[in-house]
Amino acid sequence: MSSRHYELLEEARRALPQGFKAELSGDVIVMQATPSTIHQRNLFLVRRQFDPHQPAGVLPSENTDLASPSVDKVRNPDLTYLPDGSRSTSRRPSASRSTPVG
Repeated sequence: MSSRHYELLEEARRALPQGFKAELSGDVIVMQATPSTIHQRNLFLVRRQFDPHQPAGVLPSENTDLASPSVDKVRNPDLTYLPDGSRSTSRRPSASRSTPVG
């Protein structure tokens, strides 16, 4: 994924009004309203069920950008369990495996 894709995604996010989020799918920026309070409550309940079963070395992460190194997509799933140490502040795609939930 080119740095230009990330620049366009960040520009779209800055232009969006509060209460909206954006994801990148190939050459298309997908914009949608952020989840409702009920959705967030349901996410909490799902996470509470998953957490006791999370393997060692894996941490939950909510609303984290995930970039695939093999396709031009940046997704922002509600809940993902990532290998400890795989998180970074970089916008570069990670080759680490993750398990999106929701």
